[in-house]
Amino acid sequence: MAPLSSLGLSKRVHGTLEENGIDDTEDLLALNERELSSLPRVGLGALREIKAALAGVGLSLAADAYASYVCARHGAAALDANLANLFLCDDCSAAWQRDAFGGQQPEYVGEALEGFCVNCNVHRQDVRLRQWFLCGTCERVARSIGRSVVAERFVTERWEELAGSRAPGIVLRSTDMPTLRRRERDSSAKRAEIDFVARDERVDLFGFELKTGKSYISGSAQVGARMGQFQLDTSDCDDITTVMEREGIPVYLVHVQVIDRAFPPTLQYVALGGWWTDVFRMHDHFRHVQRRPRETRDAAYFDTAMFESFATFAEHISSGDYECLAERLRAEGSPRLYER
Repeated sequence: MAPLSSLGLSKRVHGTLEENGIDDTEDLLALNERELSSLPRVGLGALREIKAALAGVGLSLAADAYASYVCARHGAAALDANLANLFLCDDCSAAWQRDAFGGQQPEYVGEALEGFCVNCNVHRQDVRLRQWFLCGTCERVARSIGRSVVAERFVTERWEELAGSRAPGIVLRSTDMPTLRRRERDSSAKRAEIDFVARDERVDLFGFELKTGKSYISGSAQVGARMGQFQLDTSDCDDITTVMEREGIPVYLVHVQVIDRAFPPTLQYVALGGWWTDVFRMHDHFRHVQRRPRETRDAAYFDTAMFESFATFAEHISSGDYECLAERLRAEGSPRLYER
């Protein structure tokens, strides 16, 4: 094997390797990056120089059998990346592989079975267990998509039931379909969007920002736990404000309760109820900003008294109250939704 001098390393790095008993390239190539960086005086700068020198002659350090797995969604190694068990239909699996996982094939695909797809949450015969390596954050996002899909269906169906006959000239259109996308390193460049826009034949009239959770807000004979206070990421609050100022329309916040029901080995997501509020009530019922537990995001906390049942929204629209809200926004500007 060639001597270390063949790599053209700096005198300092060359000497450091020899001090650690590495006398030729054979000794060096027997080490992985983790082992090499653990040696005395081998810092990040030395490690970069060694890797570059090896690459220059078509060589590389040994593979680390205990290295962190690479998350398929954001394409980088993560300490908490592990196999995620995802039951997906063939169509949704192909879409996730293309749009979220950079074309990467699943690590494992099981036999077809009857159940609910974790993405579209439609009862299918071609659902299969598929496994990708995902970090904890990306796995949580992947598992949340189906709940958002079901919540959107709930809003669309209730709109037709409640407002279809009372406001036939207003059409509700989904503008930001829930789907798993590649994780973006720079989320600040993402354009602010809301989930629905309602319009007549001429212009956009108002919009909905949709949020989903397992708790209910009000009412009798409800399922599950009652929500004590409502949490909304400050970034979502900022998106609502940005869209109102950019589009010149009021944006309503809608919460839909979605619970899990077992259909072994899959899960069905069921929407049980919805509640809505406007931005002025959000301003009046803001309580404080706090870091979300176990996360790095700040959330604004609101009193749930700002919400009322989604069943009342048809009356709000048919009575023209949304026009009064739009006038107030034009006159007063967008209210501040939270204070740090």
